[in-house]
Amino acid sequence: MARSAYICDLQPEDQLDLAVKRDWVLSQCENPERVVSVEARLHLLDTIIKSKVIGPDETVELQALGVVLGDAIAQTLELEWCMYEDENGRDPALIVPDTTIKIFPLTLISKRIEDGEEVDVTDLFAVLCAQVKLIAQEARRHAS
Repeated sequence: MARSAYICDLQPEDQLDLAVKRDWVLSQCENPERVVSVEARLHLLDTIIKSKVIGPDETVELQALGVVLGDAIAQTLELEWCMYEDENGRDPALIVPDTTIKIFPLTLISKRIEDGEEVDVTDLFAVLCAQVKLIAQEARRHAS
């Protein structure tokens, strides 16, 4: 029998794991303290991806890029990090308030690069944010 899925707050070890991934990404630039805006985060991600310092087999590093992309999405759409747990395990996710919508940013970049796709972070971010806004509006409308 399959276990039901549920969402819970980040535990200290989850927060630490995300922080380590963020720190790794920030360590790739000269002035990490300046990477606070959405634009700066996207630019850093774009620079790292275009430099090809991370290979398609470096899943942990690629997922670290996804954490920073998730931070940019969360900052833009006012989302919160949580943990999503189901029969397959636990994964960090962003949850859209007042909906059941969840976004799993850790693999947004990694799956594409692992599949040999070119990734335009700015386009990926813009399309995703627009889709989430639209779906969230629709979900809230149906919930009312």
